[in-house]
Amino acid sequence: MVSTLDSAVKKYPGSDKPRDGGKPVAAKFALTKDEILSELENMSINTNSIESLSDKVLLELLTGLKNLTSQFYQGKRGRPPKSEAESALEPPILSNADKKILKSLIASSCNVSSLTLSRELNIPLSTVQRRRKRLEASLIETVYQLKLDKFGWRNATLFVATASTSARNIGAEMMSWEKEVVAVKRCMGENSADLQIDILFKSNRELCDIIERVKTIEGVTNVSWSESIETLGRNTSFYERVIQG
Repeated sequence: MVSTLDSAVKKYPGSDKPRDGGKPVAAKFALTKDEILSELENMSINTNSIESLSDKVLLELLTGLKNLTSQFYQGKRGRPPKSEAESALEPPILSNADKKILKSLIASSCNVSSLTLSRELNIPLSTVQRRRKRLEASLIETVYQLKLDKFGWRNATLFVATASTSARNIGAEMMSWEKEVVAVKRCMGENSADLQIDILFKSNRELCDIIERVKTIEGVTNVSWSESIETLGRNTSFYERVIQG
């Protein structure tokens, strides 16, 4: 991934090279302050205490850190940068501001304006907007769902046990059932099922027909099902534990 700073260097050649006593020359107009702070945050720098610095000082800091990191690895003085797979296994580094914003977003199901967050959390609006954009892109899933019961539809989950080599092929076949199947997932647990199929139907008869149809697929050894009939409550406090680490 090409960073915003890298793009700026390409646009303004020589802006990353030291001049006059080793100080890098800032690439004028190449980066906004929010972009510089975002770059620093991507390097796991807590920007809370440096947001008040000038654009020039922040850009010099970012350029210096980039150069230092590059020299460190080019000199083989340590471990090479981690792969994307290795980085994905590590928990994200969150500042106090990140945690506050995340908690508010989860509590409101992301249905809150950045201006409201800024006022309630006493965090500058530009900071909220920048961090919210990053957090929503990397740590939050937001999905709009129809209230199916209002349209006369019901949904259920099929748990399908298959021969050991058949799960992926059966899953691919069922994804072609566009009128009935919403999602197909691999699963594991105490029962023998290794596929979880989310389906839509309108009557018990339709449900039975779908189950019988699944049983006729070559490689299917067993089918069980479950239908949620009522949501008794949701516990969002668990997410606070996750955010706090």
